[in-house]
Amino acid sequence: MDRLYKEHLESPYVGRPLSREMFERLYMKLERVEKAAWDAMEHDKFELHDVLDRKSQKLCAALGY
Repeated sequence: MDRLYKEHLESPYVGRPLSREMFERLYMKLERVEKAAWDAMEHDKFELHDVLDRKSQKLCAALGY
């Protein structure tokens, strides 16, 4: 997690860095959303996958990815 947070702080895409606590919280949420998106795709729930994919994109933007 240290390496990921360091990358976040150094990312040119981050206008306002998150606190370490907020970064960890959002990163864990991203992992859950990504898993749910994969599960939705595997079960042919494409509309749900699309919703989760948009949510993932927003979280990635907040994290600086």
